[in-house]
Amino acid sequence: MERQTVTEAATGTSEEIPYDTPKGVYDFKDLPKGASGGGPLDVKAPFPSGAKVKWDSDFWGFTIYLNREAVAILRDDAPKIVAPIVALLPTPINVIVGAYLAARATWAVLVAHGGGVKFHSLWITPGLLTPSAWDDGEGSTEKPPPPPKTEDTYLYCSSFEPGKGWGNQVRFLDKKSYCAPALMGHDMNNAIIRCVYRGDKGDESLYYLTKRRDDESKWVTKQTLPVKSSRGVGFERGWTDPTVVHRGGGSDSNLRKISASWDGPFGGDDEPLLKKDNPTTDGQPGFWEQNVVFRGSGNDQQLYSFHLVDISHPNEKPQKMEGCKSSSGAALTGWDNDHVVCVFRGPDGDEQLYWVLGKLQGQENITWGKPQKVPGASSAATPALEWSAYYEEGGVQPVLCAYRGAGSDEHLYWTMLTKDKAGTPTWTASARIGDAESSEGPALVDDCYFANGQWHTQFLCVYRGHGLR
Repeated sequence: MERQTVTEAATGTSEEIPYDTPKGVYDFKDLPKGASGGGPLDVKAPFPSGAKVKWDSDFWGFTIYLNREAVAILRDDAPKIVAPIVALLPTPINVIVGAYLAARATWAVLVAHGGGVKFHSLWITPGLLTPSAWDDGEGSTEKPPPPPKTEDTYLYCSSFEPGKGWGNQVRFLDKKSYCAPALMGHDMNNAIIRCVYRGDKGDESLYYLTKRRDDESKWVTKQTLPVKSSRGVGFERGWTDPTVVHRGGGSDSNLRKISASWDGPFGGDDEPLLKKDNPTTDGQPGFWEQNVVFRGSGNDQQLYSFHLVDISHPNEKPQKMEGCKSSSGAALTGWDNDHVVCVFRGPDGDEQLYWVLGKLQGQENITWGKPQKVPGASSAATPALEWSAYYEEGGVQPVLCAYRGAGSDEHLYWTMLTKDKAGTPTWTASARIGDAESSEGPALVDDCYFANGQWHTQFLCVYRGHGLR
């Protein structure tokens, strides 16, 4: 369980660097600082027809602003806009931005409605470059029609950097999900981030994305999994291989699993978790390393835990977590090298978030403590947890918890589990995650990038949009 890092002597500091982090393509070198260095920067170039372009950056990512004339040129002759931006930036981010900015030209024109456009990307996903309308202040702008009162099932992402907070949310180009997605990193260092999510309304297929540092940090659609699921999923390492644990599709409430090789696709059979007396669930399972936490099916809202290695032991059964019940499922992560943390909303109409600490006994057993309330935190869905691989505060690697609000409140919130000076586990006060909203729970994973001479730890939060309005 221990997080594996090495000290990067070249920095001249004691900052710990993931041992398998590929420098170069994930090293953004000296970036134009924008807001963090005094405000948006004008991109200097002999732009034709009054076109204006600005670059702005912050801890979470960057924004490129195009006024209406620049939008028109991007549509008709993209290199005239893209080339000066590329010249401003160091390798490799210049290549990433240049390629994807040109590819977004048609989309930019559609959202501009006669005005300007701004493009957002996170540092850890620099190729997203999602465009949105921007008032360039240069005359009348056609007001877009009011959005229809429908569900927003697009996937979005936001990033959190300790000590700085949450940045702007960025929408995926064409990915939609009706439920909460699931994320996992590559081994203990996230050179690869993987995402599995259910399809849109009426589509119970599961889809698989990856994002590699050595592949321009872009999201790549790997495959449609040969499985069905009506709920959110758990995604982690099942012993050694990436494994998805999920409820079946439609009326199939069996808890099932399917695995992939580290660099290959998901294959083989979608099989029940146990060959005999397989557990069933009507919720979203929590999954960390080989440990699974899930609620029962039907009226059984009891939470159970299970270790995947136990599949080879026919007499083993899921372990009942005393005093722990939930109507939606649970989130699970490791903590402090020999513990696991489980967070869940209560049963029936109880939307209070609870947490319980488990002590690992060897590889296959967990001794669970008593559930306690997460102060000031309530949710209508299953939350997300991530134990930081890179960030340490006061000698503790904290656990980040993200969750949607209770009742009709679809805003996303966050809180962090750490320890006080006496070594007692404690939760920070909850706060909003910017303008992020979701009708379901989110997913979390941590990552890092190198820029302006130092490493930056960030958490990536991925979630679907709001419900019916």
